[in-house]
Amino acid sequence: MQANSAIFTVHPLAFRFLGPALGGVVIAAAGTGVAFLMDAASFLIGAVAIAFLAARPAARLLEAGERRTVMQDIREGIAYVRGRSWLWGTFTWMLVVFPLTTAPYVVLLPYLIKNELGGDSRSLGLVFAAGGVGAIVMSLVLSQVALPRRHTAFMFAMFTFATLDLIAYSLVDAPWQAMVVAFVAECGLTGGILVWNTLLPKAVPAAMLGRVRSLDWLAAFGLTPLGYLFVGQAADVFGARQVMAACGLVGLFLTAGVLLIPGIRQLEGKVSLSSG
Repeated sequence: MQANSAIFTVHPLAFRFLGPALGGVVIAAAGTGVAFLMDAASFLIGAVAIAFLAARPAARLLEAGERRTVMQDIREGIAYVRGRSWLWGTFTWMLVVFPLTTAPYVVLLPYLIKNELGGDSRSLGLVFAAGGVGAIVMSLVLSQVALPRRHTAFMFAMFTFATLDLIAYSLVDAPWQAMVVAFVAECGLTGGILVWNTLLPKAVPAAMLGRVRSLDWLAAFGLTPLGYLFVGQAADVFGARQVMAACGLVGLFLTAGVLLIPGIRQLEGKVSLSSG
């Protein structure tokens, strides 16, 4: 948990706090083109950082009889997930709820701030930055406290709390109110993600973890492009606020309902997320 908290402190600090705040200021002062040029130049820093990474020892080479095809690995991973409701239940939730909650945030929130709240690029940057601060605060808090034994219930409680942001965004009247919503929502989302990212490597055997992680990412982002397409078209017909509220309500009920899946909480009391 401490290692994951460190990752989720640095990541939102750069990606959700410093980046959006700086981007909003640069766009407002010098224009979008300059912001893109600065973004491109920043990859040089990444290249230098990668150059300083120490190589890990090479993995053991498989013997000829041990070599497997990609399809064999995929089938084995799917079979492993299918036999564990806490995995396939969470993956199914991700597949459906993530597009419903992520797409309105990415597509409709900028529209809302510019066209209905009278904000500009600086306002949007501050809203995203407020969310980054929320993520940092939650990461630091969870790195210092013991998680409850009912970690799965806690995780989905955090996710349920986070889905309320779309309903709240649909009701705001000023950019500063959106900043408050972003801060609170990112606290909940980060709390849930930290629990999940700590639970997986503790509960899944190392030999299977890569395949399970692949399905994890597929579930989280597989339908997101369709979500972008859907919310944009729906907002043209029903309005941005109405679509945000509807997606938030559906996401809220699905997130609360996932705890009704038999076996979804079977690891509670069996797998501890505390250090050691």
